[in-house]
Amino acid sequence: MFKYIGIRGHRGAGKNTISYLLAVALDHYTRNNSWDGFEQVYNDAVERVMENESFLAESEFKNVFFESFADTAKVVLNQITGIPTDWMYDDWHKEAVIIDLKDFSFESARDKLMLKSLKEERRLYTADELVEKVKAVEIFKKEEHIYLTLRELIAYFSKYVMQTFFGQDVWIKSLENNKWETERFYASNKTVYKIFIDCKFPSEISYIYKNKGCIIKINRDNNVKSGTNISSELKNDARFDYEINLDGNLKNPDTIETIKSITSKIILE
Repeated sequence: MFKYIGIRGHRGAGKNTISYLLAVALDHYTRNNSWDGFEQVYNDAVERVMENESFLAESEFKNVFFESFADTAKVVLNQITGIPTDWMYDDWHKEAVIIDLKDFSFESARDKLMLKSLKEERRLYTADELVEKVKAVEIFKKEEHIYLTLRELIAYFSKYVMQTFFGQDVWIKSLENNKWETERFYASNKTVYKIFIDCKFPSEISYIYKNKGCIIKINRDNNVKSGTNISSELKNDARFDYEINLDGNLKNPDTIETIKSITSKIILE
């Protein structure tokens, strides 16, 4: 049996982090049938989050795995650009990789100082700006270079290219057409939890509910990142089942208790 869990929240709210910590909680309880020793396991997981930007891509759990409605988009972009798929799942590479759409060449900053220099040297477009420029001045014909971050490229390709031509549900349809491969792989487990790490559109939330899942909303107003990346904007859909309020301290006892409480309810559903 598969249980679907959707994570929603503003850009920068901590969706990847909470997805990972929720997986840690689900894995711990289903292995031990109790919360004994969980605080230490949780704190160790928080340390991994702080030390490793690729914590989500490198994680492995017996009965939990991560899904993204943009997974197919990232695989296609990997084939087009050669950018490693793993980079598309961690926040550092999403900001540190700069792509030139004219020839799909890219550079990856080694550190924040190099990233600052790259951004100062190049005129970076957002997904929204690129669409407006394409419509207004046929930028692909006139500009020598078209630079944007990996995050904006994913948004541009997922939203403006694919959804424009194939409909807003293109990624849901892709996921449905390919989900049996993944679910057969996990079929030996009694209950498997699928965590959808970033529900951005009403149709994606509806998909979770259609599969009898639940939605967790992440609130972190003090870390909402700037930018008009439309693919990361929270749409006007108020549906959610659980709520986690983050204050920047992942080891806050209230946060730990909230994650334990939500996990227990999901397991018992």
